[in-house]
Order: sequence, then C-alpha cells, then structure tokens
Amino acid sequence: MQALLQALSARLRNLEGPDAIAAAGTQLLGTHLRANRVTCCTVNERGEGATVWWSWTDGSVPELKGSCRISDSCGGATYRAGQIHRVEDSEVWPEGTALREEFRQSGIRASVRVPLFKLGQLAAILGVSCAMPRRWTEAEVHLIREASERIWLEVERARAEAALRESALKDAFLSRLSHELATPLAAMRLWIEFLRSDPGRLNGALEALSQAEQAQSRLVRDLLDMSRAVKGTFGLMLDVCELMEPVSAAVKLMGPTAQQKGLHVEVIQEDPPLVNADSKRLQQAISHLLSNAVKFTGPGGHITVRLEGAAQGALLSIQDTGQGFAPDFQPHLFAPFRQAEEGPSRTQGGLGLGLSLVRRIVELHGGWVSGESPGVGRGALFRVWMPAYAFDEDAPPEPPAQAGQGPGLADVGILVVEDELLTRQGLKAVLESQGARVEAVSSAAAALEVLSGRVFDVLLCDIAMPGEDGYSLIHRIRAMPGPSARIRAAAYTAHMREEDKLRVLAAGFQLYIPKSVEPSRLSQLLSGLAAAAAR
Repeated sequence: MQALLQALSARLRNLEGPDAIAAAGTQLLGTHLRANRVTCCTVNERGEGATVWWSWTDGSVPELKGSCRISDSCGGATYRAGQIHRVEDSEVWPEGTALREEFRQSGIRASVRVPLFKLGQLAAILGVSCAMPRRWTEAEVHLIREASERIWLEVERARAEAALRESALKDAFLSRLSHELATPLAAMRLWIEFLRSDPGRLNGALEALSQAEQAQSRLVRDLLDMSRAVKGTFGLMLDVCELMEPVSAAVKLMGPTAQQKGLHVEVIQEDPPLVNADSKRLQQAISHLLSNAVKFTGPGGHITVRLEGAAQGALLSIQDTGQGFAPDFQPHLFAPFRQAEEGPSRTQGGLGLGLSLVRRIVELHGGWVSGESPGVGRGALFRVWMPAYAFDEDAPPEPPAQAGQGPGLADVGILVVEDELLTRQGLKAVLESQGARVEAVSSAAAALEVLSGRVFDVLLCDIAMPGEDGYSLIHRIRAMPGPSARIRAAAYTAHMREEDKLRVLAAGFQLYIPKSVEPSRLSQLLSGLAAAAAR
C-alpha cells in the first residue's frame, strides 16, 4: 500500500492542471486495485447533487457522465457524515432499490466511495467501482481513502495555483490596460496644450492628435471584440472575395510605420483561390499579424507576405526577421492577455489581445492559424489557411454592384440629439460640411419641442443622456401625431455590445451607429438612411 501511495504522490506532485492530476491519480488507483471504473464527482453547494468531473475505466465498462441527485438511500447521509460508503453487491443491498437501480444503469455491482471536504463542506466524492461483486478488505478501503485524499489535496493545490496565476495575469493585464489607455490620452493632452501656446503648428498637431485617436479607437475595438468572442456574439458578414484584397489593405495600412523603421516588406501572390469571408474582419486579423511583424522587427529588417493556394484553400504566410519568441512561449501564443514580455521594462506595448482575436476570426471562417519561431532573435513565421469558396454552378449570377456612394447629404434635414457639447458641435460641423441642414439639441425634451413644429429627414440620437435617454425619446417620437412619428432614426452611441445593437433596433431606430465610426462612414450611413426615407 505504501508503495502505491508514494508512487501516487511522486506522480501527482509535478502535474499542473486538475484534469491531469485526476487522470493520473484515477488511472494509478484503478489499475492497482484491478477496478473497472474510478470516478471523481463534484458536489454542489447544497450537497444535494453530484456531477461527474472525471471518469477512468479499464475499457470493460463505459465512462460515467452527467449529474445525479445525492439521496440518503444512495449514500447521502453517509457522505455528509464523512463516512465511506461501501457496497459489495448491489443486487443484495438491504437498504432499498434506489441504489440497486443506479448501479444497474451504470454497469457495476460493487463500489467504495470516499467523501471529500473543503472548508467543512462536502465538495467531492471519489468512487472505485467493479462490474462484479467484490468483498473489499479493510486494507483496500484504507488505501482508497488515503489515495482519494491525496488526489483531492493535489487537485486543490493545482486549483489554487491556477487561481494565483489567473490573478497575476489579470493584474498584469490591468496594468497594461491603464498604460495603453493613458498613453494616447497623454499625447492628446500635450498637443492640445501646445496648440494653445503655438497655434502656428496646427498641421503637425492635428496629425499627432489623429494618430493618438486611432490608437485609442483600436484599443477600444479590440476590447469589445474580445468581449464578443468570449460571449460567442462575434459575427461575420460573409461574401465571396479575393484574399488579396484584405491583404493589400492591411499592407497599405502598415506601410507608413514599416517605412519609418526602414523595413522591407515583400508581397508575393501565387494565384490563391477565392474564399467565402468577411473581408473587413480578415483585414483586421491580417493587420494584427502585420502589426506584430512590424513592431517586433528591428530597423532594416525584412517581412515577407506570401499568398498562395494550398490544400483546397488559400494559405497566407507572414515571415519576419525580427524578435521571435522562446519555445516555452509557444503554448501561450494565441492565449488572450499573454505576452512574451511582461512588466514595466517590456520593450513593446499592447494588451496581448491581437493574436487571440486573429485565431477567433480565422476559426470562425473555418480556417486555422499557426505561429512558430526558431527562438528569440531569430524571427517568426505565422500562417493562416482559409478554405476555398465552393461554387454552386446552379446558383443565379449576382447582379452587378451599383457604382457611387449614394446621393450624399446635400439639403438633408438632420436633427442631432447629443448631450455632450463637444461631440454635438463636432457632429453639426461635419454634417453641415457635407451639405446637410442640421439642428443640434442637447436633450430629449429639446428634441421633442423641435419636432413638434418642424419636420426632418433624419434623426441622429445619442442613447445615454441625463434625464431621459434615447430609448425613451424614440418611443415618444413614434407615438407623436403627424409625420415626425415616421422620421428615419439612427442611434449614435458608445454602447457597442451586440446586445446594445439589438436593443437599439428593437426600440424603433432603423440604424445603429457606434461612436467609433469614421466621419466619412457616418455621412455615408446617414445618406443611405435619408435616401431610404425618400423612397
């Protein structure tokens, strides 16, 4: 018995995850006792139900899965009292038929089950079972109890260590987040102060402010996309496209930064097939990969972007001569919030979200992404594979795309409702520069007053406003008498979750526009809304 317990402790001590510990522990115990099945079950907080967390078998009986109620007739009182529940033959069990039926359904006749506790509460049950009747010796029962408690101790140790690692990762992420948020804000503040003292440097200041705003927007977009990915609400708008289109757009986007560092970016295209994809999401993924290549490659380095056909799909390779990464970081390469460098002395910024988003986007398209490096200082290679578009020969041809961007905003009447003064003034200026007739107000009450006497083509409305929000306003507008009740409405909001979009559309708005949208895109969206109102 001691030999097994020593081997068990030695084996489990160096394992990290609870699953790995349960797998090794149950296998060792089951094999030593020549049992047919060993299971680990977690018990709910009320102590009334158990869920199979791990199940090992010797192959003669099926693995146990699912949940069950812990009734007194099946050992509940025994477990809660901290006592071992021993059954030598369920078919002659004297305490009712419930346990006999449970054993028949799971294919066993004999078992020893050990209750395991955490902070005085029943937390788990480890069971050793046999398909045939068995007379358990006291030595076997003692061994099962000792082994179960050691396995449970190691499981709890692994969980505590994992919680500490997760806490450390969260702390590191929050530290990076505060730094990444503060950096563009500090740049904006400095340039604004500089402009006040030297208005003659307007062009340079505007360029710096634009770069800082773009950095802030990318950060917020990545955070929102990561949230959507975690909740499973990260959607795609698929269409047939040439993969070279998002690749070229991403290369063009990163071109100025690469040029500033003196990097040589080579693009090679070798007749890849068409793919069914969301071009904008793919551009986002490829931009993250190229951004990393540019960021981690030193001045004068080389980046090769190759696009080719491979294995009934398209293969994109991005190889650089940059920093690379150590082999032990490979398993964490696509994990969220992880970076090869941590701490205040890290040489590169970022939140550690980019590669995680890349994997999410690519896998949603049915593809895969991989990354490899010979080692630190030896560059890196990332590959993205996408399945080729399968043509439907019987499908009717798509109608030709309409040229142009719509009629524009010339002479379109727009009512803007925005409580934030600077945003309200900015919207009015941008839309008037496109030829629109704009009335801008700061509250729902003011909007209702204006609409009672005038008719507009489009309503552009903030959602979060003091006193009365945009949802309440649109409900009241739809209940008004006259043509204002039918005004085409767009919500202009900083609430950018998928559920926010659905709520906006359900409330009575025809269009959802996030505040992160570019001014040119805002004008285009409102132009389309106005054109729909005119039809």
